[in-house]
Amino acid sequence: MKIALMGCRGRLKHSDPERDGRWIYGYYVLTNSGRSLIYQANDNPKIVYEDSVGRCTGLLDTNNRLIYEDDFVVSATEGDMHIKRVRWDAKRLLWTFGGFSYAQLQESERLLLSSELLTVVGNFHDDPELLF
Repeated sequence: MKIALMGCRGRLKHSDPERDGRWIYGYYVLTNSGRSLIYQANDNPKIVYEDSVGRCTGLLDTNNRLIYEDDFVVSATEGDMHIKRVRWDAKRLLWTFGGFSYAQLQESERLLLSSELLTVVGNFHDDPELLF
């Protein structure tokens, strides 16, 4: 059985060091043989590193950039510089930010995490040091 996820990104697995690790965007497929592929429009599927695949949240940050799973975001509100990691909680079927789900937050905190107030500052794969 193939598993397909729309709106994903992953790091290209390539023999050319110049291209290896480059981010590509498209539709993710995990094949029966365990290969991780991303299909891009009008192109052959590309093999990607499975641990780098992240789903698109469908939200835009303050710079109109799509927010993906494993991105690091900060709130654009005054004084809040806490970096939050975007994760998918499969048990509860919702996006979480720094361990908190949108549904768990108080009304004032929800406003702080409104996507219009979030800015992507990096991601887990490129900037793991931001977690500390």
